[in-house]
Amino acid sequence: MSLFSKRNLLVGIIAFIIGSGAYAAIWGMPGFLTRSATVKSQVAAYLLDDRSAVNGLLLTSGDQLHFSPQTGEAVAAQIKVGDEVTATGHAGTKSNYGRELRVEQISANGRTITEAEHGPKHPPEPHDRRGPKAADERPAPPDAHAQSEARMETNVAPSSDADANQTQTTQPETFKASGTIQTHLVNGHGDVDGLILSSGEQMRFSPKVGKLVVAAEQGADTLVSVEGAVVRGRSGTIVRPSLITVGNQTIALGR
Repeated sequence: MSLFSKRNLLVGIIAFIIGSGAYAAIWGMPGFLTRSATVKSQVAAYLLDDRSAVNGLLLTSGDQLHFSPQTGEAVAAQIKVGDEVTATGHAGTKSNYGRELRVEQISANGRTITEAEHGPKHPPEPHDRRGPKAADERPAPPDAHAQSEARMETNVAPSSDADANQTQTTQPETFKASGTIQTHLVNGHGDVDGLILSSGEQMRFSPKVGKLVVAAEQGADTLVSVEGAVVRGRSGTIVRPSLITVGNQTIALGR
């Protein structure tokens, strides 16, 4: 092959790479932009972090709103179960079990609460990373969203001292509970990373555990038993599971 032909081949390869990158950037952008979503539905339940503080809302539409505990204080003071809310934020992947929405703004009862100090968007992280015991598993950094603060617009009345203290809880205690699965909780990727039992308790775990739970289910009536530390708060009860039994399969979680 002549030097001229080699040069032309090299130029063609470079042009192809640049063109492919430009095509991906142009056509990939609309897909990213569509991840911003607005939902309107009634509140079915508060969602809790591992301190039993409100950090989300379960809607009757199946959407699962997620925000910082600081925003959760304002939400718990202003929004109750049964209220209709309109929320705008960054939508996660749809799944058979619902969809997570990272809230930027939420309105109800004529008032609006805004999640402040967003910063650069990052792929949603699992809420909790406890999973089956393995030597190579290491603790992950805390959810960055938990560091953001909430601010309320001028027409929102300040919360009372009792509402502001809704995150205060007692020390964890050993606990056992059982029931059927009322709701599968999901992360931004659509992975199951938690449950709400028919008895009302909530729990969070890693997506790895979520896959084992889903695989062990044998229909809607499958009995689930959980053992672990429990924290009871004003808005509900959260279990930090050490053992989960789904049907006849027991899953041990690392601490």
